[in-house]
Amino acid sequence: ITSLSATKVEHVNEDYSTYTIEFVDEGEYEVKVNAINQATAANKAIAFEIDKTVPTITISGVSDGQTITTQPTIIYSSQDTVSATLAKDGGAAQAIGSNYKVTENGSYAFVVSAVDNAGNTNVRSINFTVNISVVNPGGGGGGVVPAPIPVPVTDLPVVEPIEETKVIGIEDKVIFEEVQITMDLTETVMTVGTEITVKSYEKTSDAEGLSLSVENGMIIKIASEIYEFNASEEFEGQIEITIPYDPTKVTDPKKLTVSTYDEKLGKWKLIGGKVNTTDHTITFKTTHFSYYTILEGTKTFKDLGGFSWAKDVINILASRGAISGYNVDSFKPGNLVTRAEFASILVKALNMEEGENTVQFKDVHGEWYADVIAIAASNNVMSGYNGYANPNAYITREEMVVMIMNAYVIEMNLDNIDDTICTFDDKNTISNWSMNSVVNAAELGIISGKGNNQFAPKDNSTRAEAATVVYNLMVNFGIFE
Repeated sequence: ITSLSATKVEHVNEDYSTYTIEFVDEGEYEVKVNAINQATAANKAIAFEIDKTVPTITISGVSDGQTITTQPTIIYSSQDTVSATLAKDGGAAQAIGSNYKVTENGSYAFVVSAVDNAGNTNVRSINFTVNISVVNPGGGGGGVVPAPIPVPVTDLPVVEPIEETKVIGIEDKVIFEEVQITMDLTETVMTVGTEITVKSYEKTSDAEGLSLSVENGMIIKIASEIYEFNASEEFEGQIEITIPYDPTKVTDPKKLTVSTYDEKLGKWKLIGGKVNTTDHTITFKTTHFSYYTILEGTKTFKDLGGFSWAKDVINILASRGAISGYNVDSFKPGNLVTRAEFASILVKALNMEEGENTVQFKDVHGEWYADVIAIAASNNVMSGYNGYANPNAYITREEMVVMIMNAYVIEMNLDNIDDTICTFDDKNTISNWSMNSVVNAAELGIISGKGNNQFAPKDNSTRAEAATVVYNLMVNFGIFE
């Protein structure tokens, strides 16, 4: 463009004028202004670009109007600043990051917004439905996502169940003698007069010792009857339940875990529990009633040869569903652990549920670790740095121990842990905020040094080390009695 039409605006009683130029079409412009008076001449040039093109947004994994029967992963991107929200079943929209995996059935509204430096915006909306018949549980601890145990309740051959009902009074403990089940109501708010019914489904002979091979290479063996719990009234808080297992069906009691059947998702979930090898029982806590049974998992890895000190611990945690490998045979014990991965191991090993505190980190937006970090933070087990969780940063040994001891204080109902004297030779390198946790964890036998009486607090933890300290914590909690 060599010339433009300018509108002159006069200024009364002033010796200058203003000219207004309107640019309509987008493109690159250069405006040159020449001014001449009786004394001299001046000129000035400016170049600029007018951009009216909206940002491009790329979306994959879902499409408008689609009904999806698997877990979709939503991927979105733009060369400009981009953000997204997801709302389920008409609920509030939540910010999500790219590579967000949808794991629950429902109707979803997905909105992506992009804005460029010129202020142009683009908004794309996609409505889709997820209808999954069997949903894999969320991953954690790095590597392969454990598969659900494909045993619908209706597919297990059973005889007529044994049924026993108790009417709740003011007592804190209820015993169902016929099925040998105990419920502790100390932490439960339940209306007096509530009826609790326990049904014990005894497997028929052709189901005895039923073994089930699942996708991550774990072999599952049923070690008890199947129990169904129901209450006539809703209750609040946790109920501690103790159920028996059949020792003749068990190879390694440390690999036993309680499993609950999620009727909505159609899968069994491993939820841990405290094993008592004397009474042949497992004790666990729950906030709701459903179907429960006891399973023994068997999972081994082929790359633990150089880690004999951690081999049994890793196999036990993997068999209980607390940790997983990179594939069926590989655990990669020497690999470093991220903060998110360690939170996942700890939450799953201790069967943590969301606590009273709600913590929202600035760098956690729907990724695979969002739920476990939320649970760990809500229980004051995990904290961040200035509002950031740093989920993908490798965890240091002192950070790991602080999380471990936070869990210890909560489980043991302690206000805090006592100060004591550090005996590690490199104690001057241990941070003040972690010193008390390190010292107490060492005294409890949860952690040890790395040789020459060095704790090495700033070293990053390996997967084998992380598994070992979590197992040692479980031992302190009496999970393997």
